[in-house]
Amino acid sequence: MAEEYHEYLNKHDLFFYIEDAITRLLDVRWDTTKTPTEFMAKYFSLVTQGKHVAFQNFKYITATTYNRISFLHILEGLLVSVERKSEFLTVADHESLVGLLCKDFPLTLLQRCTNPKCGKDTPIRCSEFLKSFEYHFLLQEFVETTKKAYKAATFSDGSPPTIDALCEEYDKKAKMSKIRLQLGLFRLALGSSPIKNYTDVLTRLRESDPIRELIVSLRSALVRA
Repeated sequence: MAEEYHEYLNKHDLFFYIEDAITRLLDVRWDTTKTPTEFMAKYFSLVTQGKHVAFQNFKYITATTYNRISFLHILEGLLVSVERKSEFLTVADHESLVGLLCKDFPLTLLQRCTNPKCGKDTPIRCSEFLKSFEYHFLLQEFVETTKKAYKAATFSDGSPPTIDALCEEYDKKAKMSKIRLQLGLFRLALGSSPIKNYTDVLTRLRESDPIRELIVSLRSALVRA
């Protein structure tokens, strides 16, 4: 029974939030304006509203899937506000906006969200940036798992792997991932035509129905909260 309880707490990352709440409470234990109960109530109120990740560091906003979803939701709100005045922002503007919410957000991750050929002054539609950011940030663990599987399945001469080989490696490496597609859906997302390269794999996955459904499913967690 104890193992079942532990599994439940771990599944919902409750250990992280409980430990974080206690650590923050102890940091302000000399503040007499709020009781510990009031502090904890305020903390978990912010968590359930998804507001707890604003202006936190990258380690914190990526500590749990729910934190990633919450950060994405805040960024989306900002971009929607911006779109009312301008449908486009430059690459530099998008990077600055994300940097306002998280000062140490990795530039390398942001660069994946735009075309490598784009300069800092290149205008990008806000909705397109958000869609790409959603994929690379929210599904970062999935993308990294896929990359490892691709590398393991690639032929010794550097030729791209077959669909079957990639699926076999993905199935091995995705077992411990919290964000993953079932093998059948992963195969469906890849399609049936021969793989050209790793970029081809990412493009197929990003534009597939299984991935969109996975993102919708993950984002619904914030709505349920």
